[in-house]
Amino acid sequence: MQLIHKAIWIVCTVTAISVAASFAGQYFFVIPALKKIEAIADHKNIERVQLGIELIQRQVGVMAIDIAPWDDTMEYFSNRDPDYLKRNFTIPGLLNQRVNLIIFADNNGQALWSKQVDLNVEESVVPDPQLVELLVTRAGELLANSPGEISSKALYAHAQSPLAFSAHRVLNSDRTGVSPGIMIVVRFIDSTVFEEMATMLNLDFTATVVTASDAEPPSITRNLRRNDQQEIHWVMGDSQGFPILNIVSRLGARGFDDRLFSTPLILSTAAVIVFWLIVFYLLRQFLISPIVRVAVNLVAIRESGDYSLRMIDDQRGDEIGMLSNECNALLQHVQKQSETLTSLSKTDGLTQMANRRHFDQVFDDNWALLLRGGESLGLMICDIDFFKPYNDNYGHPAGDAALKKVGQAIASCVRRDSDLAARVGGEEFAMLLPVSDLEGCKLVANRVLEAVQALEVPHGHSPSGIVSVSIGIAVIVPPRNSTPSYLYDAADRALYLAKENGRARFEVTDLSSAS
Repeated sequence: MQLIHKAIWIVCTVTAISVAASFAGQYFFVIPALKKIEAIADHKNIERVQLGIELIQRQVGVMAIDIAPWDDTMEYFSNRDPDYLKRNFTIPGLLNQRVNLIIFADNNGQALWSKQVDLNVEESVVPDPQLVELLVTRAGELLANSPGEISSKALYAHAQSPLAFSAHRVLNSDRTGVSPGIMIVVRFIDSTVFEEMATMLNLDFTATVVTASDAEPPSITRNLRRNDQQEIHWVMGDSQGFPILNIVSRLGARGFDDRLFSTPLILSTAAVIVFWLIVFYLLRQFLISPIVRVAVNLVAIRESGDYSLRMIDDQRGDEIGMLSNECNALLQHVQKQSETLTSLSKTDGLTQMANRRHFDQVFDDNWALLLRGGESLGLMICDIDFFKPYNDNYGHPAGDAALKKVGQAIASCVRRDSDLAARVGGEEFAMLLPVSDLEGCKLVANRVLEAVQALEVPHGHSPSGIVSVSIGIAVIVPPRNSTPSYLYDAADRALYLAKENGRARFEVTDLSSAS
C-alpha cells in the first residue's frame, strides 16, 4: 500500500471516530468542564475582592510598622512633644497614606492622642470617643492574646462602617526596649476603599454594609454559582466571623456557548481539523520538534548564562545532529570567552583584587539587602600614606610593587565570604563589611594597620620610615531615601580626619543619629 493510501485511510478512520466522539465529548465532558472552569474563574474574582481588602489591611499595617518602632515615637511617649505630632501626622500625609484614624494609647488602655481625617472630603474630623475607646480595648486584647508578637491587624464590623486596623507596640528603632504603649492605624471600609479596589484590581463589583435589618446572608462557599444576570451575590465577614459587606460581583458575559453546534458544521470542521492535526503532527514529530528542541536548548542556555551546558541531540546521525554538534562547539568557545571577560570585568589588573566596578555593584546590592533587613553595613576606606613622594622617589615600578603588597595585606584581613576588599582608586582601597558593627570594623582596621606595617616596605619620605595606610570607618543601618554614596562620603571624611591626625591610624565618622 502506497504511503498516500495509508494517509487517506488514517485520515478517514480518525475522522469517523472524531465525529462520533465529538458529540459525546461535547455533551458529557467539554461543556461540564467549561462550566467547572468558569466556576473556578468566578471564585477567583471573589478572591480578588478579598485580596483587595487584604491589601488595604497591609497598607494600614505598613504605616504602623514604619512609625511605632521608632526612637522618636518612644520619645514622644515620655515627653508628649506636640512638634512630633505636627511633623509626622499632617492631613496631607494621612491622605497620602490613605489612613482615616491614628491613635496612641498607653499600656493602661488610656488613649493619649488621636487624629481622624475624612478621605472623601479630605478634611480633619473629630474622632468618635467611643470608637477610639473600643479600638484601644480591642487592640490591647489582640496584643495581650499574643504576648510574643509586637503587632497585629484585624478587620472589624462597626455601626459607622467596617474598618481595618493595625496595632503595633511602640519600641525603639531597633525593636528593643520596654514598650510604653501602642499605636493604632485605622482605615474605614467605605466608598473610597471600593473605588481604589476597582481601579487597582480592575474589578466590577458593588458593596453595601450589612445592617441589623438584613436577613442573615449566605456565607461564601464553593457551591456559589453565577445567576442569569451573570452575577454572584456573597458576603464578606470580619476577623471574628461577623458579616460586614454584601457584595455583588459582576462577571461579564459567559465565555463559551453551551449549545451543541449543527451536525454539518461539526462534520466539516472536525474533518478539516483532524486532517490538519495529523499533518501537523507528522511534520512536528519528524522535522519541527527537533529544530524547536535545539532552539529551546539555546534559549535556556542563553537565559541561564551557563555556557557549560550542551545540546542533547548531538548523537543523532542526521542534519539535526550536525547542527547540535556545531552549536556545542560554539558554546564551548563562548564559555571560554565569557569566563575570561567576567574575570577581567571584576578584577583589578595590578593587585588581582576586586576592582571599582565590582565593588560598586556589591556595595549597591548589600545596601538594598540591608535596607530591607534593617541590619548594619560597615565601610572602610584605606589610603597609602605619602604615596606620591614614594612614586616620585622610588619610581613607578616600585610603586606598583608596593600597591600589590599592600593590596594583598588588606585582602588577607578579609575573613568572611560576605566581606569584600577592593582597589577603588590609584592608592585607595575599600573594604565592605556587611552585618558588622563599629567594634567589628575597628578590629578589622587594626588588623589592616598591623598587616601593612608588618610588610616593612621602606619609605624614606614617611615619618615612620615604612609604607603605612590611613583608614576611614563608617557604619550605618541603611536609612530610607538614601544611597550608598552617603556611607562612602562619611568614610571618606573619616579618612581625611585620619590623615589630619597623623596618618597610619584609623578614624570613625559617627552615623548613629542617621540610622
